[in-house]
Amino acid sequence: MYEAFLKEDLPSDVKAVIGSLGNASENHLSAFNNQVERGSNFRRSR
Repeated sequence: MYEAFLKEDLPSDVKAVIGSLGNASENHLSAFNNQVERGSNFRRSR
């Protein structure tokens, strides 16, 4: 998804933010997958 936005003609600061958001998303997904592999049970916090 982020790659599609980065292909657009956007100001460099906007592209930097989108790139950072994409990196953070990848990091969170990796951390989530690691916990799933360990057998952690995720529960929605209230």
